[in-house]
Amino acid sequence: MSRKQWTCAPAAAMTVVSMALTLAVVIGWLGALMPWPVATVVGLGMDGGWLATLAYERRLAAQGDHS
Repeated sequence: MSRKQWTCAPAAAMTVVSMALTLAVVIGWLGALMPWPVATVVGLGMDGGWLATLAYERRLAAQGDHS
């Protein structure tokens, strides 16, 4: 395992844990108001938006934009 992979592993693991907890909380909050499949889609959409934001920021940083 390379050094970069070794340092990225904890961040990736925390992201997965955070996504699972976000999904659980959204389903818990919205599950009483709407069917759980709809609440699941909402939670996954929120997590997907977060991952897209992280990917965009990473791409900008790779291009040299550190603002």
